[in-house]
Amino acid sequence: MPLCLLWLGRCALLTGNPFYSLDLAGLFPTNDLFRIWSEHDRSLHANVLSDAAGWRSVLRLLALFAPAALPGWLLLATRREWRWSLLPAGVLLFLTLWWTSVPFTLGGLFYSLRVLSPALAVGAVITGVGLAQMNPRLGISLLGCLLAATLPQTLTLPQNAWRVPANAWDGLAERRAGTAFRESQAAVIVQAIGPSPRIVADGPGYQRRLAPHGITVIPPWSPDAAWLFDPRSDASTVRERWSATGLRHILLAKFAPSAAFVEKRARWLRAPLHARIVWQDQHAILLALSLDPATPATPSP
Repeated sequence: MPLCLLWLGRCALLTGNPFYSLDLAGLFPTNDLFRIWSEHDRSLHANVLSDAAGWRSVLRLLALFAPAALPGWLLLATRREWRWSLLPAGVLLFLTLWWTSVPFTLGGLFYSLRVLSPALAVGAVITGVGLAQMNPRLGISLLGCLLAATLPQTLTLPQNAWRVPANAWDGLAERRAGTAFRESQAAVIVQAIGPSPRIVADGPGYQRRLAPHGITVIPPWSPDAAWLFDPRSDASTVRERWSATGLRHILLAKFAPSAAFVEKRARWLRAPLHARIVWQDQHAILLALSLDPATPATPSP
């Protein structure tokens, strides 16, 4: 809990809102663009758990990737000595937090399960306690089966290990290849950008990758960048923000939900702003912005 309070304090210092930009009855300031963007994302995923198919997917993911937690949860619900302890309450709390977070999680159900991590850990510990109380031979046999079922999954996350050839179970190799690709991608982006000290990007990984090259990455909802995503901005406001912020490039992920939102909000799709593609691959696109020259005012007769 103290660590949680430290994080809330950090958010309050940086944004004025301990909950980043969540609107809690108007008690704290919010970032309008971030709020609108979040509501757009939430509208796309609001019904993920509204039918049986969604819950079947959740149970399948838990059975595949967190089977050690499920017997522990069952023990917490049925054992009299644990039923009224704080542990079941903690599990229920994190289950509730996870359920409320699902509509805001663009990464899908598997990625949303990270919110359940504390509840999964508690369940796994209780499962271990239950195995220790069994006949030693039976307990060790069940533990061996559990390890045999779960260890391969850790090498292929988020894929199902039983549907991946055994010679492709080296998850670290795939991770190293992904890291090498991202670093090479960053080098190409830097070359395409040129001497630009700041860019706008909607992917969180770009801050770390481009910082060593002297490029500062700011998110679209930053006060310096929000004007680029405000279709109501008139030409004079655009020219003023163009001069004040110095933003000349936008790096966008080719991710369908974000692309749909950007297409509706992009201010650079009409004059006096223009955008041209300077680089793209299968994952992202880099746009260079330009501004029409100001039209001199016609002198009065």
